[in-house]
Amino acid sequence: MSEAIDRVVAQGEAEEARLKAEGRVEQRKEVAELKDAGNAAFTAKDFDKACDLYSEALELDHGANLTARSDAPEHALTGVLFANRAAALLKLERPAEAETDCRRALQRAASAKLLARCALACLAQGGEDKVADAFGCVCEGLMLEPNHAVSRKALQEVRNAPGGRLLRPDGDCLAKLKSRIKRRGDAGLLGYALAYVDVLQRLAPEESAAFAHDASTWSTCLGGRIPEPITAAPAAANSPSMDPTL
Repeated sequence: MSEAIDRVVAQGEAEEARLKAEGRVEQRKEVAELKDAGNAAFTAKDFDKACDLYSEALELDHGANLTARSDAPEHALTGVLFANRAAALLKLERPAEAETDCRRALQRAASAKLLARCALACLAQGGEDKVADAFGCVCEGLMLEPNHAVSRKALQEVRNAPGGRLLRPDGDCLAKLKSRIKRRGDAGLLGYALAYVDVLQRLAPEESAAFAHDASTWSTCLGGRIPEPITAAPAAANSPSMDPTL
């Protein structure tokens, strides 16, 4: 009798799990459709509508309130939604809300593009503290992608802001940057090494003198050769593939 009851309970639990899984699949599909509709509105420059559609998608997305990283596909989609809504909020001149959404997306996975967006949101709010926050975002972005054009442009905007030219990376960031230069140079990845030397020159020019000789040697070695492509560091499994148009 007890075994029969256990079987019935197990069957019921299995059916409940199946229905729940099916519901989540449908829900995720609806969230993705709302995201695509938001992207279309953004492309059409209807930023209010885009923001509303992303918000609606986030209300349906059960992963929107999570803060820990996860490899679940829907968790990555949540990051994309926050990143996309941040872009729309920036266009609507609501930078504080845009920064909040950027940081929510960054909790899930970081990218140079998203960090540059967060930097611009910080800059738009004004004030020395926000300029410093923007500089921190740019530093992190250039550590991920040393040749990232948008991050370089954001850095220039930081430098042009009040007090921006005096900002320097903290000791931990400088140590990591110097380590990357040395390790890539020692490994013969000269294009990568030179890209990080360039980042060091942009972030802390007085610190780059120590690598002047190495950089000259590496440049000579690369003369007439096409260096290896400088791309982002390997992305995490849950790294959101940010929509290229946003």
